[in-house]
Amino acid sequence: MKKILFLVCCLLVSYFSFSQWDKNKYTDFWNKGDSLYETKDYKNAALAYSAALVVSAGDVSSWENWVTASTWCRANYPDSSFFYLNSIENSKNVTFSNLKDIITDKNLNLLHNDKRWQPLLETIYKKAEKTFSTPLDSTYTQQEIIYGRKDGMALTMIHLEPKLNSNNKAIIQIMSGSWRSSILNWNAESSLPYLKKGYSVFVVFHGSSPVYPLTDIVADLQRAVRFIRYKAKDFQIDPDKIGVTGASAGGHLSLLCGLMDIPADNSTGDPVDLVSSKVQAVACYNPPTDFLNWGIPGLNIRNTVLFKAPVINHLSEFRQWDTQRRLYNYITDTTEIIKIFKNISPINNVSVNDAPVLIIHGDMDQTVPLQQSESLVKKLQEMKVPVSLTVKKGAGHSWKITQEETKMFIDWFDKYLK
Repeated sequence: MKKILFLVCCLLVSYFSFSQWDKNKYTDFWNKGDSLYETKDYKNAALAYSAALVVSAGDVSSWENWVTASTWCRANYPDSSFFYLNSIENSKNVTFSNLKDIITDKNLNLLHNDKRWQPLLETIYKKAEKTFSTPLDSTYTQQEIIYGRKDGMALTMIHLEPKLNSNNKAIIQIMSGSWRSSILNWNAESSLPYLKKGYSVFVVFHGSSPVYPLTDIVADLQRAVRFIRYKAKDFQIDPDKIGVTGASAGGHLSLLCGLMDIPADNSTGDPVDLVSSKVQAVACYNPPTDFLNWGIPGLNIRNTVLFKAPVINHLSEFRQWDTQRRLYNYITDTTEIIKIFKNISPINNVSVNDAPVLIIHGDMDQTVPLQQSESLVKKLQEMKVPVSLTVKKGAGHSWKITQEETKMFIDWFDKYLK
């Protein structure tokens, strides 16, 4: 029976391969798949997802193939799952983000002992490496840059520059999820819309938890902004027209780049530290904004289930430099820890001269409460700072970003980086 279903999928794809793209049918099938998945009817959910991909007439992303493969595997049909995973393998622009989705997907555990699994991962990895080192098209250049060093290691960013029609403005994309930063988080396609509008894009990676606490991570982003601004002439951008975007932890860091006023540091001897670390516009998704009032007044994030996760709970291991012993000591005083959390909460950094802020937040977000965005928006409005909040109905903490949402971000940057 499993082989029959697999053959049916193959025949459906072959039969409809020359059909017209039907957005309405695609949406109906995909939504039906989502509904069936919620009821744990995985086989019929997989059939619905497969039907959606059929009517899309080949206009299918790696993400859609992965979801379909994952659901087939959840329904215990490994052959069908490999069929859609191979579609990812055969696509033109495979990214490390695609590889991360596959490796970390527990629904695909059934495939791990299959002889086809390791060759699949190796092929996807090689293609992802090629995508990382090669621009998706000839309209822009791409290079990796070191923007700072810490503990003997380099802090890096990827600089993407349009070859034609540059508007001499910059967008910083912060790669951060759970305050962990990795090339696995970046999909080059997410940068293309900004490049097509003439923006130079800087994809920034920071030191990650659990090695580094939040204070170190914030400092990395401030260093990145300063570096870009200091090198503005070399990058052929206006140092006063820099925007920033990110999601979740990346949203939190984006907001601090737009709201936090950090004075120049004259003690380091590095001229980069003498310029401002503040951007001129922010657009982000689902950002944490108030660590001391998490969902309800007075709830410290350290006392939530979220902060008990193995990766997250190290974020509050703040350190201070001991000049006599010449090493870092961990801060254990609760009052001091609360003070630090307050200082790195965007809501406590709002002032009248802040960057305009656009936020999109799901109303069903179980990870970062919608209250986090709503309370920040209220504070920004009180200070007369331009702000906009779009509540995405029925959305949780993450979703496939739509063209309309990307356009909202670009329009925001066009408006406030003029």
